Amino acid sequence: AYFHGNSNWNEFYDWHGPDNDITLHVFRLDSPMKGKESSKDERKLSFQVATIDMVKGELTVRECLWNTAPNTLAWGAHKTISIRVTPRT
Repeated sequence: AYFHGNSNWNEFYDWHGPDNDITLHVFRLDSPMKGKESSKDERKLSFQVATIDMVKGELTVRECLWNTAPNTLAWGAHKTISIRVTPRT
């Protein structure tokens, strides 16, 4: 998994590389100062909360919307990926 952000927004996608031969799960996140949407309206600011389930071998990333209304948090989009390592044969 790859996390990045700067002048961005919340987004989950898979990057398949220049030769389309890999899958890298990408989690793009917002910036409180340079966010495409939130720099103009802080009610659109979001963060990502990542949790790992060691038993299932899964990583779940959830969007947390901050300040949508005074003193509130709300959950937005989420994505779960497998983080189990499978041996090559």
